[in-house]
Amino acid sequence: MNYFIEYINKIAACNFSIGIAVGVLLTYIVLILLHKIEVYQWVKITLSLFLYFFVVMIIGHFGLKYTHWMFDTRHDGYAGNFIGGIIGGAVAYLIAFQQNHQKNKQVQKILDKKYQATIIALDSELSYNNEILRNVMMHLRNESTSLKIPFQTKTWDEISLDADLIERLSTEEYKSISKTYTEIFLYKDANISKKALIQLEENIKEILELISEKGKGV
Repeated sequence: MNYFIEYINKIAACNFSIGIAVGVLLTYIVLILLHKIEVYQWVKITLSLFLYFFVVMIIGHFGLKYTHWMFDTRHDGYAGNFIGGIIGGAVAYLIAFQQNHQKNKQVQKILDKKYQATIIALDSELSYNNEILRNVMMHLRNESTSLKIPFQTKTWDEISLDADLIERLSTEEYKSISKTYTEIFLYKDANISKKALIQLEENIKEILELISEKGKGV
């Protein structure tokens, strides 16, 4: 036990803890600069990690017998910094990755519900003329540069704004599509109610916001 304590002391417990803390900080700074995470979402996690490693450092400083080696770079102080930095960075990245994965799953569920609600609203509004809806969907698909599927042979039940399509579209592409989408309703069928158009535009706006949020992945 004494040998273990002395060894921990030799690799500089303080330097090790500082290395971990710096690794966490630098990793989050890089992820924030790359727009992979939001600052406010990670402040709590970062502060809690810093608090933990600060406590470890204090215990190491006052709890070990050979405190004069804590900052002694003649031994393994630099090694402690380096190893701690790697561990801290890895832990920070894994936490960020896991949190972002959970967030994306939640956003995807909201997107699925929003698409379904939009389709149901359109189906109700245009139940008397599915051909117009089919033309709209064909135009929507053809506008996409990443996924083109002919809808001539599909029934209304098979037509949907699936999450896979939207996930592949950039925000600018979808803005262009949504503009065309609305214009088709305005000019092809004057019987579409203004209320339905407003609801459609609101849904599109919410979808764009969700897509923008979901795009920030680690």
